[in-house]
Amino acid sequence: MSTDVLLTNKSSSGIIYELKEKAKWSDDRQEKKTAIKQLSAYGSDALSALEEVFNVTAYDEIRVACVDAINTIKRAASKTEAAAETQTTTETTLTKSESMKEARNF
Repeated sequence: MSTDVLLTNKSSSGIIYELKEKAKWSDDRQEKKTAIKQLSAYGSDALSALEEVFNVTAYDEIRVACVDAINTIKRAASKTEAAAETQTTTETTLTKSESMKEARNF
């Protein structure tokens, strides 16, 4: 059974924990970086795990990978918030416009 199959059978928090531990304690730097990349796919749920990896690692390249992942997650969250805000503004504008049309019809 492959690791990917095992990971899909677990909860997100369990997967995040396993990836965090791999990123922290693996002897293979490439495996650490791969775990960090996989962690970033979990978005804001993985931020504390990435920060923990950043704080315990002695390798600059692993710290850089953590910072890149954290920044990517934060940028994505900002874009999502901006999109939601735009959606809300658009809906409010449409609602006001519809209300004005209805008022004119009376």
